[in-house]
Amino acid sequence: MTFNIVKVLFISLLATVSVNCAQNVTYSVVSYSSSERHSLAVMIDNDKTLYHLSVSPDTPYIFTGSAPMATIGYKYATISTFKQKHIEPFSRAPVVNATYNEVYGISKNTYLIPELPQTYPPLSSINRLSSGIHKDDQIPTLFLSGSKADVRNIHSNIYSKIKINLNLTYIGLSEVHALNAVEVKISGRGTRFSPKASYKLDFGKKGSLFGYRRLKLRSLSTDPSYLREKICYDMINSFGLASSGFSFVRVFINNKPFGLFGLQEDFDEVWLPNEFNNGDKANYNQGTLYTGKIRAELRYLGENETLYVSTDNPHKQPMYKIEEAPRKNGEKLAASFQRLIDFTKFLANAPSTEPNAVALWNQQIDTESVLRSLALEQFLGSSDGYIMAACNYNLFTNANQNDQLVYIPSDMDMTLGSSSLYNVNTTLYRRFEDHPKFNISRPLFYNILKVPEFKLVFNDMVASAYNNLELVYSRINALSSLIQDDVSNDVSIVRNYVVLPPYFIARKLIKVSIKEGIVEDGDAFLDFFSRTQKEKISFEEAVNGTINKPSLMGLKQWISMSANSYLKSK
Repeated sequence: MTFNIVKVLFISLLATVSVNCAQNVTYSVVSYSSSERHSLAVMIDNDKTLYHLSVSPDTPYIFTGSAPMATIGYKYATISTFKQKHIEPFSRAPVVNATYNEVYGISKNTYLIPELPQTYPPLSSINRLSSGIHKDDQIPTLFLSGSKADVRNIHSNIYSKIKINLNLTYIGLSEVHALNAVEVKISGRGTRFSPKASYKLDFGKKGSLFGYRRLKLRSLSTDPSYLREKICYDMINSFGLASSGFSFVRVFINNKPFGLFGLQEDFDEVWLPNEFNNGDKANYNQGTLYTGKIRAELRYLGENETLYVSTDNPHKQPMYKIEEAPRKNGEKLAASFQRLIDFTKFLANAPSTEPNAVALWNQQIDTESVLRSLALEQFLGSSDGYIMAACNYNLFTNANQNDQLVYIPSDMDMTLGSSSLYNVNTTLYRRFEDHPKFNISRPLFYNILKVPEFKLVFNDMVASAYNNLELVYSRINALSSLIQDDVSNDVSIVRNYVVLPPYFIARKLIKVSIKEGIVEDGDAFLDFFSRTQKEKISFEEAVNGTINKPSLMGLKQWISMSANSYLKSK
């Protein structure tokens, strides 16, 4: 009886193995090489046979086809029109039924990325849409295509505000999205001096990707570790603040690799209901969104609105901007700076030790949003936020909470040991009382921390950030593994498509700016310009190494040194 049972099980096992061996798998691989110049194939196990793949009917960027299931592993290969083969130098683990949309030359599809804890719950005003736009454990691929002349035009006129239309295809591991006539333009100030530009994408009033109308592609060109902005936005999320998310995406334009970028939502009339009303735009009373653009210190300048949009600065930009006007049930209303002016007037005579000081502050602004944001500015060593530079923040009037303001941080590239306007050593942790900007030039920072209750909360928040350092290091290590192949590809790209002024001329202009006092720390800014234009700092050195430059430290090096400064201050 026992023998018969074993015999049946053995026969069943043989049948299963036989079925598996005979089973075919659908292989799908993403490639930027056009089908006119290359074909793609898959090689199974150690067999030299090439199983040719065809262009997917869904998109020309995916090659797909059926081939036997591997028992050891499989590799993709490209075959040129001249019959030259290039085979991936690594083997992929066998799969059953079908692969993901795998990327040619990228060895793994997903990575296990340890999450940071939710240090503080989301602000009470946040009701965020769960869109799926940001994927921590993988890197989607973005293809833009269109007129070569238009693409050449925006990169030849990097300082102009030219907009062009390109078609977009987004390819994730299990999804493909295609959009036509997407408006594309160069964005940002700093990256206009860089061979690798940043971009803004606008899908139009009737278009969207994952529920968002406008997205940003951050070039990461100022950060040889590629990780600083990602870690910052992870911390922002951990602290429960309102802000955009951040994830990685690889970008191709007209079948040419443009490199690894950061993907972010842009602040607009779609982002606001997505962030605060679960995406319901039609039934949402939207307040005004103000942006602190440049020298936006939040000082009271009087009741004249024109004083708050002064362009009397080297960049000729207004101090403040109304990023989005108020809306009621989707209908745009008249916008003004009055709510911002009222807040600056409050700050000019803000209460501190009065019995009702906390209540009076919270009538004006969600103090949790302020304290968490400023604590993170300290922890992250931001040299381009409100405290150090009086810019890169937003104030949103919450119409559902009696126009209480919500503080929203933004733009996190000058952080964690990367700086341009100040020597990077000045960004290491110091007690807020010892900070050179802890004075009336920063009335929000100065006055809110004169309230004893807020001072205690603020110090606890800074401490809670340092309590999670081991998890931050673990996340950095995992994210480094996720992006390392793409970083290697990014640094190998010859970016001769961006027309910049000659290096020596740009350097002379910077020296003139330093002499005229436009730039606060000339040595740091010259070093920043030099390293982003000409110097090559390896990914390994940028993440794990020791760098002692006026504008840069190694990522882990800076975190360790700042943590030591914090411990010594206690």
